Amino acid sequence: MLPYKPNPELNKTFLEQTLKYDDNGELCTDTEVLDYVMMEWERPMMLDISRYLCEGKEDIKILNVGFGMGIIDTYIQEYNPSEHWIIEGHPDVCKRMADDGWDKKTGVKCFFDRWQDVYEDLPEDHFDAIYFDTYEDHEQHLFSDRALKLIKKGGKVSFFNDLFVDSVSDSAVTDNIKKYYGDWVPENFKMSIENTYIEEVPEHSNYSHNLAKNYYLHIILERIS
Repeated sequence: MLPYKPNPELNKTFLEQTLKYDDNGELCTDTEVLDYVMMEWERPMMLDISRYLCEGKEDIKILNVGFGMGIIDTYIQEYNPSEHWIIEGHPDVCKRMADDGWDKKTGVKCFFDRWQDVYEDLPEDHFDAIYFDTYEDHEQHLFSDRALKLIKKGGKVSFFNDLFVDSVSDSAVTDNIKKYYGDWVPENFKMSIENTYIEEVPEHSNYSHNLAKNYYLHIILERIS
């Protein structure tokens, strides 16, 4: 069987769509209908995942796919990574990154391109941490599989998901998550689930249907051998 190749047309519509940063710095496709790509209320989640991925590591080499508002990348910088790679494919976001000087920061390497066009050139067994958070992307599974080859022993991989729950004490939820991902996670990785408490999700949010569910669950895969 030939290796699967990314579909160049799959997220073309989104990449050609104009993105805007509103007056609050939130990223959206249309301020009229409030179609948001990333929002300020997600900041606590980005703070926590940067800690879960980076804390306790020295000389860290980290890859983030999807810049958005730059929240997680700003938190990552607080850990003084020796290498901080960022992949971002949307031209409007790339312009914001360049305007803010991300491509000139020490240790930062920016790829202003779709991840589908660069992922095969990324070094295997290289990164201590990888985070993946893209929008209107229907090939996330492809990068997730690749990420497991890019991470070093002891390194961690995580990605944005839609998992919000009422209570983190509900073991049935975590059991179901582990069953769902169980067949995908290789034997040389272990999976853990952390959480972030979200005090309030604005009603205009894409996730307003989850207003009653205040806990966001982070799935973290750690390479153990």
